This record gives sequence, C-alpha cells and structure tokens, in this order.
Amino acid sequence: MSDRNETFSMTPPMSPMTYIEELLPAQPLNISSNSKDEVYTGDKLTQVCFICAGEVSPGKLAFHSDSCLKSGVLSRLLCDDMINTCTIWSTSIVELFGYQFVTQIALQENMQQLFMLAKVCVNSILGGTMGHMFNQQGKNIQFFEDRKNLKLFLEYVVMFIERCLPVDTKQKHELLDNVIANLHELLLYVGRISDLQVSLVLSMAESGFKSSYPLTHQYHVFLDVYWSLIEIIFTIQQQNPDYNTKLYIIPAEDNDNNMTLLDQLIHIILSDLVNLAVYRKDKICESRSNDVSVFTCTCCVELWVMIIHTVQYIHKKKNGESLMVRLHRILQNIEDQSVNTEEDMEIDSTLFYRAIEKPKNSLNFNLWLTVNVARLFSVDATGNIKKIEKNDNNYYMIESILKRTLAQENLSEIDLRYQLRLCLSVCQIWEPTTSLIVLLWDYFFRRLNCNFMLPASGVRALATVSLTPLSLLEKCRKSNNQDVVEQDTSFGLFLRILSYNLSRFVQGGSMQEWRQMKGRFYSKFHQRRLQELSEVGLENFTTLFLTLAVTVELEDVAGKLIDFYNMLDFTNLNPAKRAVVLRGSLALIHIYIENRMDTTFISEKLVDYFNILCREMEDVGDPHKHHGIWKLFCLYIDSVQDILESSPTLTCSEHKLLGKGLSSVWSILGESELRHCISVFISIITRLRVIISSSQEIETSVQRWRVNPQHEVLGLYLWQKVYPFIKDHACTQTPPPVLADLAASFTLLSKQIPPSVIVKDKFVSHVEYFGLSENVHVSISCRYLSQVLTESGAIECILSVCQQSTLIQAWFRCVLLTSPSSTELHNINRVILELSDVKELLSKTALTAPVDVMPKVFIKSLGQLYQNAANLKEKMLLREKVMVYFSLVPQHVAPVLKLMAPQDTLKTMFTTVGYLVKHCSPLLFVQSNPNCPLPAILSAMVTPHFLFNTDKPINSAFLAVIRDSLHMYIQGLSKLDFRRAAYVERRLKDIVSIYLQKFPIKSSFTMNESTAIHPLISCLNESYIKTPSLTSINFRHFILEILHEKYLRLKNMSVPPSANLGLSFVTEVLQRTSSGEVIARDNKVLLMTILEYVLFSTSPAMKQHAGKIMQFLIEGCVRNTSTFPIDELAGIIKRFINLYSKMYYDGVFNVLESISILYKHLIICIIPDCTTLVIDLEIKRGVGIDSKLRKVYYNLLSNLGEDGQKEIDRLQANVS
Repeated sequence: MSDRNETFSMTPPMSPMTYIEELLPAQPLNISSNSKDEVYTGDKLTQVCFICAGEVSPGKLAFHSDSCLKSGVLSRLLCDDMINTCTIWSTSIVELFGYQFVTQIALQENMQQLFMLAKVCVNSILGGTMGHMFNQQGKNIQFFEDRKNLKLFLEYVVMFIERCLPVDTKQKHELLDNVIANLHELLLYVGRISDLQVSLVLSMAESGFKSSYPLTHQYHVFLDVYWSLIEIIFTIQQQNPDYNTKLYIIPAEDNDNNMTLLDQLIHIILSDLVNLAVYRKDKICESRSNDVSVFTCTCCVELWVMIIHTVQYIHKKKNGESLMVRLHRILQNIEDQSVNTEEDMEIDSTLFYRAIEKPKNSLNFNLWLTVNVARLFSVDATGNIKKIEKNDNNYYMIESILKRTLAQENLSEIDLRYQLRLCLSVCQIWEPTTSLIVLLWDYFFRRLNCNFMLPASGVRALATVSLTPLSLLEKCRKSNNQDVVEQDTSFGLFLRILSYNLSRFVQGGSMQEWRQMKGRFYSKFHQRRLQELSEVGLENFTTLFLTLAVTVELEDVAGKLIDFYNMLDFTNLNPAKRAVVLRGSLALIHIYIENRMDTTFISEKLVDYFNILCREMEDVGDPHKHHGIWKLFCLYIDSVQDILESSPTLTCSEHKLLGKGLSSVWSILGESELRHCISVFISIITRLRVIISSSQEIETSVQRWRVNPQHEVLGLYLWQKVYPFIKDHACTQTPPPVLADLAASFTLLSKQIPPSVIVKDKFVSHVEYFGLSENVHVSISCRYLSQVLTESGAIECILSVCQQSTLIQAWFRCVLLTSPSSTELHNINRVILELSDVKELLSKTALTAPVDVMPKVFIKSLGQLYQNAANLKEKMLLREKVMVYFSLVPQHVAPVLKLMAPQDTLKTMFTTVGYLVKHCSPLLFVQSNPNCPLPAILSAMVTPHFLFNTDKPINSAFLAVIRDSLHMYIQGLSKLDFRRAAYVERRLKDIVSIYLQKFPIKSSFTMNESTAIHPLISCLNESYIKTPSLTSINFRHFILEILHEKYLRLKNMSVPPSANLGLSFVTEVLQRTSSGEVIARDNKVLLMTILEYVLFSTSPAMKQHAGKIMQFLIEGCVRNTSTFPIDELAGIIKRFINLYSKMYYDGVFNVLESISILYKHLIICIIPDCTTLVIDLEIKRGVGIDSKLRKVYYNLLSNLGEDGQKEIDRLQANVS
C-alpha cells in the first residue's frame, strides 16, 4: 500500500448488478399478500446499526443514545443464556431485502440468494457513493435503508443459528460450513475500511450521524458488517462447541495453528482498525497527538469496546489470548516489517493479507495506540464507565515498546517526552507498577547531567534549575499531580511516574515495593559519582530524592540525601553546586516542619555551610567573588525566613539554622545587602512574636513567664548576633530606614521574652536608646517611635520610668528634623496629643489640633497661654515647663547645621524653630538665666559664628532657609524687652547689621513676584496695618533706630557707603505702611536723618530719594497733626537749622523751602526763629547786612504768602 489515497481492495465491490439479479427469483417464496401471518420487516432494528455521535474528544466519551452499546447488543451477546430472547423473530414470515421468507427455513432454503442480496446492498452503498456523491442528498436515506436491510439479514443469521439449525449433526455442520463460506465471501466482497480513500475516512467524524453525506454510510457499513460477522461466528462457536471449521482467512505467516475462525476474523478487523489509527496518527502533528483521539468516531470506539469485551470473554471462559496480546502481535508485526511485501508475493484471493501501513514513528504509534485502547477497558458492556480490573493491566507491552525506544542511540527528547506522557496516562488507569520505574531509572541514572531540554528552547532551559527551596519543593510535589504540564521534561515525567506509582502503593498501605527497589536508587551513588555530577545533574539528583521524600519514607530518604551531600566538600564546590546543596537541604527542612518533625540533624549540617559562607564573605576582597558569596548567603537567609514563617510552632529546632558567623558579616554588607538582611530579621522576629503571643501564658499572681525553651534560644541568638550591630548602626549618619523597624521589633519582643534572656535590655531602656537618645539618627528615632508608641500599653510602660517632658523632647526632635507630611510623624503626633500634659495645655485654649499641623498648634497654644496668664506666678510656672520641653533644641539642630544638609530638613528645621521663637520667645528667655534655650538657638541658627567671618563665603543653603524664616525670629524677639534686655538689643543689632545687606530689598511697586520680601521688612508686618499696636510701633522705631545707627548715620558731614541700602529699606517700610499716624510717628526717628541727607547728598539720585522720604514723613504729619503735633515737628526743624545754618545756610534754606511746599504752616511757625538766626549770623560776621544771606532768606519767605511778605517788609523797614 504505497499510496494512501489509492484503494487496495482484494475483491472490488463493483461486480455487475445484472449478474446478481439474474440469480434471484422474482419472488423467493410465493406467499399470498392476504396471509394473516404477521410479517417482520425489521422496522424495530434501527438501533442495532452503528449510530454515530461524531468526533471523539480525549478524556470525554459520549456515545449516541441509540448506539449499539446503549441498545444492549453486546450485553445480549455475552450473557450466559445465548438463546436470543428477542420476540421480533417470533413471526412465521420475515421480510428480507424486500422479499418475504419463511422465518424457520429461509437461510437453509435460500442461502445463496440471501447472501447475493446482501452483496447487492453492499454494492449499492459502496458503489453508489462514487462520482458526485456529495451532491446526491437523496441517496442518504436510501443508503441508511440499505444498511438496515443488511443488518437485519445478518441479525437473522444470528437468530437462525441460535434457534433454527437442524438437529442432525451432519446436516447442521454442512449448513454451518455453507454459512461460513458465504460469510467469508461477504467479507471478501466488503473488503477493508482501509480500502477507502484515507482523506474520506478521516473526515467521517465531523458531522456524525446527522451528516447528509452518503459517504458516512459507506464508512459505517464496514463497522456494521465487521461486528455482525463477529456476532455470527461467536454465536456459532458458543452454540456448537462440537463444530470446527478448517477455513483459513489469513495467510499462514499470520496464522497460528490454534487460531479459530473467530480469532482470525478478530485479527483481520483489529488489523484494519490499527491501519485506520496509523492514518490518523500520521496526519496530525506529533506534539498534538495526545490531544487527538486515536479513534475516527464514536462508532469506531464502540467497535473497539465490543471487540475488547468479546475477546476478554473468550480469554476468561475459553483461555484464549487477551486483547492486549493480540494487539501486541499486530503492532510487533508493524514494527518488524521493513517494506510492504504484498506486491512481491503470490496472492491468494481467499485470504486477507497483512496490509498495514508502517507509521512514521512505529514506537510512538504503538505506545499511543496501546494507551488509548487501554483506556477503553474502563467502558462496560452498556457504554458506561467502570473501574479497570487488575487482570486487564498489561505493562509488558508498554515496557517492551519503551525498551526499544530507550535502546535507540539518537533518541530525541521530544519522542521520549511523548512516550513518557503516554506511560503516565496508562499508569493512572492501571494498577501501580515497579517494573516500569526500574526500567526508566536505569535509563535516567546514566543521564543525570543532561538538562533534558528541547533544542532551541531558549529561556525555558533556565527553568530546569529552581531558584529557591520552595520552588524546588513545589516542583517535586507536582510530580504527584495527575495533570501533566506541557513543559515537563522527560526527567520530570519520570519523576511523575515514579511518584504516582509509589504514592499509590503507600496509599494502599504497602511499603514492600519501595523497600524492595530503594536499593536500586541508593546503590547508584558513591562519592566519585556524586563528584561527577554537574550543576544540572546535582539538581536532578536532588529533585529525585526530594520527590522520594515527599512520597515514601521521609526520614530514610532525607538521611540518605544528607549522607550523599556529606560526600561533597562544600568548600571546594563551585557556587552553582553550592546553591543546589543549600536548596535541597533547606527543602528537606520544609518537609520536616510540615510533618512536625525535629530538624536538628539537617540544621546542624546546614549551619556549617552558613558559617563557611560567612567566613568567606568576611575574608574575600574581590567584589565579584563577594557578590557570588552574597547570592548564596541571601539564598540561605531568605530560605530561613520562609522556614520560620511557615513553621506553625517554631519548635522543630528551627533556631539551629542561625549560625554564629552572622555577627561578623554585618559590617561588610553593602547598603542594599544590609537592607535585605534587616528585612529578613524583621520578618523572623515578627514571626517569633506571633508564635510567642499565641502560646505564652502569664500567671498574674506571680508574674511568671511561660515561654517555650526553643523560643528563648531563638530570642537569645537574635540579641547576641543581631542586636549589637543594630544598636551601633543606628548612630551612623546614613542608617537605612528599615533599621528602625528592626529596632522596634526587638523592643516589642523584649516585652515577651523572659528577663533571664535579656537582663540588661528591658523594654524602656530600648525606648530610651532608640527613641529618646540624641545619638541615634533622627530618621531611625522617628520611625521607631511611630511603631513602638502606638503599641498597646507602650505609653503606660514608658511613663512609669520616664517623664512626659522627655517624650515631648523626643517628639519635637522628630518635628524639627522630619518632613511635616511624614506618616511616622503623624503617628507620633497622635500619641503626643493623648499625653495628659499636652491635653491640659490644649484644653485651656480654643485651638484645635489636626494631626498634620499639631506641632504648630501646640506651639501657638503655649504662646497664648503665656499671654493669657493671670499673674506672674502662672507665667513663671509655664516658663519652667516649656523650657524643659525645648531645652534640647540647640542639640537637636546642631548635626544638621554642621552639614547644612539636607535642604528639606534645613527648611523644616528653620521654619519650625522660627515658629517656636515667634510664639514662645518669652517662655524661652530669662535675662537672669544664662542657660535658657533662646540665646543658644539664636547663636546656632540666626547669628552663627561663620557670619562674622568675612573671609569665607556664606553657605547658600543657609541663606536660602534663613531668608524665609528670619522674620519669625525677629518677631519673636519683638515680644521681649528689647530696650532693657542687653542681650536682645545686641542680637537685634547684629541681625540688622548682618542681614540687611544679604538679601535684596523688594520694592512695593515691583511687579516681579519671584523676588522675595526682605525678612527685615516682613518682621514689621504688624506695623503696616491700619491700627497697629503700640508694641509693634515701638519695635518699628527700634529697628529704624538700629538702621540709622548701622546704615544712615553721617560721618563728618558725609554720606556713608551703605546709605542707599538704608534709604531703600526706609522707603519700602513707608510704602507698605497703611496708617498715616504710624508714618507721622516715624518723624521722631527718621526726619532729622532724612533732612541731613537732603542737605548733604551729592548725588542727585540720592538727594531725590531722600526728598521722597521727607515728603512721606511731612505729609504724614500734615494729615495727622494730632498724632505728631506741629510743635514737635517744628522742634526737629529748629534743631536742624541750629546745627547746620551757620555753615550751610543756603542749603538749609533750600531744604526749608522744599518743606514749605509740603507744610507751609510749619515754616510760618518758625519764621521768628529763622529771622533771629539770620540776624545773629550777620552780627557774628561783623560785616553788617549780608545781602546774599538775605536774598536766600527772602526767597524762602516769598513762598509763605502774606505771613512771609510781612516778615520781608519788616526786615526791609528796619534796614532803611
């Protein structure tokens, strides 16, 4: 059969129709149509034909409701009473092929004609579908009728053999010989299913019985005939045990002398069905064959099932060959045949020759077919699923195929995977076996170093090595899972087969099989063999033993695995092999803990490995080697974390996994490595706390602790090997934030561990060190306190030893040096709000304290309480308390000021302290107390020593933050007695002299908002409003006085270099002032100086600037004469005249002339004084009337109106 698209029938079904019809009588039996006898026509026989339900899905088998199995065909055949009890043949007349016959004698009298009619039906079906068969929709009904007629006749033959055979033995045997001969001819006439075109046969299942294609009936008529022939021959043998035919229908090389006719027939049919399976297998992709059924349709499955039951019946009752033996012979013949020899031999047309196409991969096909047929043993005679009987197992076939596969030199991974998946499938339906395991183990042991990956599998090859003990263990556990993963390697499939079979033995209560075969595993390994294993080999070795450990005897397998690991020198292993050893050992720990077994013997070996890693990490100098060791170290501690977290009680000696080498490693870890280790130990301590909490009992009567000794040992290890480093590292400049979490975990654990474990380190001492100490980095303290203080009972425990003020000091340190939006700070704020002292202070004010702004509210409330204090005593008591709260502020800020970084912390710190000084300066300063905090705060933050060193530039970060907060410090100083307190006065002078020139003075009329307002201008904001307080006005004058002293005072009648800066400041202040009364009051401080600048300025711009200020001041007086009386103003003007008129009379009078324009009445008031001054000057000079002087004076008087003219007239009259 070289071409599957060609037919290869031995006996073509296209014999001439005319020849057959000529042999038939017009009416085989002349039976009157008026006969009253009932005639059986076969209408009730529809269900005995094969009724198709379509394609078969793997794992799902659903027969048609009218199928042969569901109709009881097989059950009736195999029942003990073989006499057909069906009443349909009880009529005297039967209609066959449209002709009526006498039921009791039709076959005996008309055998040749009936079998000719049967051939006509076959010919009609097989021949009628040729040509345009897919357009012959009308023939579909006719073909089904032909199938029913044929089936009715063959069913009649069965009935005849059961009921109507002659009594005489000789006649009976002759009749049976004729029946068998005609059946043989019919079989030859029908031929084999494989005679059909392959493509047509393989498409039969798509539509099932509902198909409108006539070809459906062409295919199914073969199945009808095959089964009917089996029924007839089976019935002949059952009903006539003394009858024996010598007919041979298969060639001698396929025929055993002991083969009965039924055996030969079954051999022919099985061979044909196998041939169909070959076509189906070779038409699909190898990788998809497990997803495609071996059977063409459900009818094909039915025929297989009925043959299986029939053969197994003969096997049990007659000691015949089983189905699997018969199938094995056929498959063996397929495998052994090299070429198709049918064309090279003389053909006997009466025999069925072997005509099975050899599949592309015969071994794969044989196993595929065997497994699929094996599944059919679970279908009973009625089409329902049953449990496969133990006797139906046949691992010999599987193993024989597998042996040939494994013996191949170039066996591909894909073929091996394919066959092992099939082996696993058959293991799941048959009884467990050890022989298959032994066969596979002998193969895989020699190939442990292979990774069993497909070529070009890419990244998937990495999956052969598990990354963690848990993933390794999970992979081993999946070996006992029935669901096969597509990516499973052949070795993984072997482990599944191993695990599945052994676990079923164990579940059945039998360990005998394992004990008999474990030596095959253990004896294969010795030191040399283990040393020869590569990383992948060691991984496969470990996976094997872990699979055994979770399947059979855990202690025995684990002990052996550890013994084998001991044969390897850990110090000489490469990192990859070390990782495998660690993963395998740690996976064993997981299994032991799950079984609540002590892990000492594994832990003691593992901790030796860990200590070796610690020593190597300490000694290694190469960063690359350090990284390699770190990966192993990380693997170990991560796995220990997983073990402790998964342990339900921590009483399986888990503490022994933590080695003494850990304490030497902390100092050499990198930043990310350190964070990782800290996170691991946080989880470990958290787990220990949870376990202790669930098991700890405290007898309140004697306060006696009951803690499991193993928990105490674990706690002691943590305090000895971890805590000292944490304590030291918290005081460094850049500790990782998670360090605070670990410190908090230790602190909370100290409440649960007995004092005998940590004698010196009690709960409160931890809080004092990590939360209240200045030595610990503030980021650690803040995060630490946010966790510890929020724990139940923590505040009460702390306050039993510490004062509330201590907590407030620590809190304010966090406020100063932590972002206001910090969640940790908000947590602490909530706790501080609940302190009794804070509650009492806040309750006396109407201020509310949301968590995010709680520090500012608290500070502001302190200031209000001081202002509202009824007497001096209350103020003093409040001051004493508050000074304690904030006494450590200088110490808090010192480290940040030293570095001037980070910028965010600087800004928060300066702003917060500025807010504190602004609202609480009276509470922070006592002139008689040199230790009060305010001077230290100002010296550190406002007037640090480096400001006075003009040789070095000032840090830009400092200038940026002080510019935004300086005004609050000055406003705070404004609340003190700045005129009487020498320190405050000195500090304010320093501030003005230093900072006025450090920042640009923004003009009120400047539109550029990016230029910040000068802090010295901002600090006077309270004097800019319409109705400022007297205190704010006094402070304004004080600042202006300092300004005059430092920037505006004339030296030897000349303008100082800083004059422009001072004038700009004054201008900005006056322009921002809303109240004219305040400006009028400023005359007392400013007017004299401004008049001097108008007089002595040599720069026109400066003179103009000073004139503008003078205008501001004079106009303020004009509008507010009640606030600053004209007499006081005139006094200033007179003093100015007296000082400078003798030498600069012309300039003085020019100034007075400018004033007269602004405030004429003021100059009129001082005319007498001016006139006296002029006369005195003339007298002093002794030259008589000075016409030049008088001219200047007359110009001034001429601007004063009538009063000025009168004075001119009077002076001129005196002269004349």
